[in-house]
Amino acid sequence: MEWGRPRPELSGSVKTPFEVLMTRRQIGGGVRLVELRRRRQGTLRTPATRIGSDIQSRIDAMQRRTESRQVIMRKLLVILPASTAYRAPFFDLVIPRLATHGIQLTVAHGGAAASFRQRGDVVDRPWSVRVRTRTRDAANQPWALRRWREAEAKPDLVIVQQAIKNLETYPLIARQRLNGPSVAMWGHGKNYSTPQRRAASLLKQWLVRRCDWFFAYTESGAAFIAEHGFPPDHISVLRNTIDTQGLQRQLAAVTESEVSEFRGQNDLVPGRTALFLGGVDDNKGIEFLLLSAALVAEQLPGFKLLVAGEGASAAACRAAQTAGAPLRMLGRVEGHAKALALSAADVLVVPQSIGLVAVDSLAAGVPIVSTSHPLHGPEAEYLEDRKTAVFVEHEASCYAEAIADLLIDTERLEAMAQACIRESDSYSLENMAQAFIDGVLAWNALSKSQS
Repeated sequence: MEWGRPRPELSGSVKTPFEVLMTRRQIGGGVRLVELRRRRQGTLRTPATRIGSDIQSRIDAMQRRTESRQVIMRKLLVILPASTAYRAPFFDLVIPRLATHGIQLTVAHGGAAASFRQRGDVVDRPWSVRVRTRTRDAANQPWALRRWREAEAKPDLVIVQQAIKNLETYPLIARQRLNGPSVAMWGHGKNYSTPQRRAASLLKQWLVRRCDWFFAYTESGAAFIAEHGFPPDHISVLRNTIDTQGLQRQLAAVTESEVSEFRGQNDLVPGRTALFLGGVDDNKGIEFLLLSAALVAEQLPGFKLLVAGEGASAAACRAAQTAGAPLRMLGRVEGHAKALALSAADVLVVPQSIGLVAVDSLAAGVPIVSTSHPLHGPEAEYLEDRKTAVFVEHEASCYAEAIADLLIDTERLEAMAQACIRESDSYSLENMAQAFIDGVLAWNALSKSQS
């Protein structure tokens, strides 16, 4: 037998390096020297006590370290402009699930931009860390640099927004091949809601191609970046959404008496109510909407427009209400108040820049009336014309006519409402969370295979 080699019949019982050591000392030739020395010193231990407490403690420590290595967290950092209320349920869902896979997720965010503060769309969570942020306006662009290391000094993967204005993205991209963290992006894929110059578009594509993974909000965004050179097998399609199940629970909790009282408070006529829901910002076409609402009221006595939200154009809405326009300003609504407004509404009106309100529409069974405006968000593709929504020419009289026609045609309106509800299951937060987790795990497996 070779010096110190364990017997084959015992090898299967060896579980730790220290157990290997002790086995070798017990059955190898070296044990005789140890025993001889201990006999001379009168310290030879019996077989039952041969492993002393000091050695056993070392074995236990080794086992604990071995166990800890099995659950060592890979660190994932997501950098966002702000910790927003609509995104919080998503992270609440994915963070504990990723932890079961040995991945720790932290969100680093800067101070909320003016648009978020105006909307009241900012929350704090234990998993989010506000970091110092430098901002500067240049070339008609609000540039920002976030000190993300204040949230997580040594992440394995950093997920950044797909935006050229986030200055922390550039050094992250440059360092990832020099022992820096891997970089992934999430976002629309292509530019939807605002026009962009060719140079800016090319820069965005250049940044995307240098990332290790991309989390696309929609199928069309994923197809766009794949067409521009990004590996399709490194793309996860999230189907960006909100907490639809939570919204549906809130809708179910709204009573008929509450709806009746709400209508009385706001002078609403059943079958004659349209709702605008979301950020009351300039890019939503608020002036166009107010003009269209006045035209609907001329065609349809008793018509009212509810405006639920805050933003840069909210003052214009309140001024119009004071002047006698057929509208009621509700301000920002959430939770039960949001469910109540949706329950009292017959249609949603979003003339341009449809975003996540498309998911609200489907979950609540309230069809959207919109226009063919070219700058809708990617979530507009969740809607199907004449099935779950109505799209018409972007012209005020045409838009007003489409709203009035749908309100009058109650049979068509009910059929579209039912179609919305049937489609809503495809855009659940559960599905989005699982798609994100699957993408992170795929990146993790890939990075380990390459290391």
